[in-house]
Amino acid sequence: MNLYDALVRPAGQLTHEVPKFSLTAAEVILLRSIHGDDGVVQLRRSKSQGSIHDVTERERLKAVYGEKAFARVFGSTFGSQLPQEVPPDWMAGAVPAAEPDLPPETVAAPERPVLSRKPAESAAAR
Repeated sequence: MNLYDALVRPAGQLTHEVPKFSLTAAEVILLRSIHGDDGVVQLRRSKSQGSIHDVTERERLKAVYGEKAFARVFGSTFGSQLPQEVPPDWMAGAVPAAEPDLPPETVAAPERPVLSRKPAESAAAR
C-alpha cells in the first residue's frame, strides 16, 4: 500500500494548512471528500512505506472520520478492497492534460473596445 504526505486545507481554506504524513490512499480520498478537491494539496509519495491491512485501515478511518463519512465515500460493504493508490493527476507537480490543438479560425480573439476621441477643442473656440 502506498503512503502519501500532503498539506490539508480544512474546508479548502487557503490560509490554513495542516501537514499530514503517511496517509493511505483511502485517507487521501476521504480527506478530499470532506475538505474539497483543493483541500488536499502538495500530495507526494511518502518516503516511508508500509503494509497496512485493509480491515485495520477501514476501522481506523471509521474511528477517525466517522462511520457516515466513511460509508458516504466507500460504501458500507465489508468485503470491498480500499484503494491502494491515488490517481496520478492528484500528485504534486502533475501536468494537467494538454488542451486540444484547435485550428486558428476556431479560436476567437478577445474583443478590443474601439476607442474614439473627440477632437480637441481649440482654446479660441471657448
